[in-house]
Amino acid sequence: MLVDLFGQAVFTVQPYLLETWYQRGLSLPQLRLLYVLRDASPVTAGELAQRLGVTPSTLTGLLDRLEREGYVERTRHATDRRQMIPALTDSGRHVIAELDQAAQDYFQRVVKALGERQAKPVEEAFQVWQQALETAR
Repeated sequence: MLVDLFGQAVFTVQPYLLETWYQRGLSLPQLRLLYVLRDASPVTAGELAQRLGVTPSTLTGLLDRLEREGYVERTRHATDRRQMIPALTDSGRHVIAELDQAAQDYFQRVVKALGERQAKPVEEAFQVWQQALETAR
């Protein structure tokens, strides 16, 4: 029952978030790449491909597109000129901030729709859920 409810919640939220990403012209793999760069920079292209579970050629295509859009830039490694270091540009950081804010705004509306009395037990349940997620890793 709980697994079904969680799945339903995810499938309810996901289309809204996907719409927000697509409005900015981002595919899910591109979005994943932006977030990994935000959280893992600096990282070599090879390390990045490994983290994302994609081939180097797939990563190159993703980086090419994001670079054309102005979200990513690549620079040579300081000590190994064969290595490229992809990083977010100011535009890339800005688009992630916009996406985070859109998700935050959506969830604020959900909490408001719950009302204060119903939101408190949901908050407590999510705290327990978060602990369980950490334990299950």
